[in-house]
Amino acid sequence: MSLPSAAVHTAVTVPRDVLVIRQNHSYVLRVKRANAVEELDVTPGAGVEDSVEVRGNLSPGDRLVIRGGERLAAGQAVRVIDPAHRTATQMHPG
Repeated sequence: MSLPSAAVHTAVTVPRDVLVIRQNHSYVLRVKRANAVEELDVTPGAGVEDSVEVRGNLSPGDRLVIRGGERLAAGQAVRVIDPAHRTATQMHPG
């Protein structure tokens, strides 16, 4: 038998590869409509398999940079390969 150790809550989750982790903060890069990136500070939370909960100014459906984010700067243009793949998702208690 397994029992939850925390209260049930809803959370925004992202693939682990989306997180850029630095000594003093963690962030993700969101792709804006003009295909330019913006840096959003996030606080990582619990992880499940290849996803991790994040808290910050991020919404389900946001387009995120998956790989190479550590080499990008805010405002830099990117080419979107598959806009339907790997967006932020909302995890609901099951």
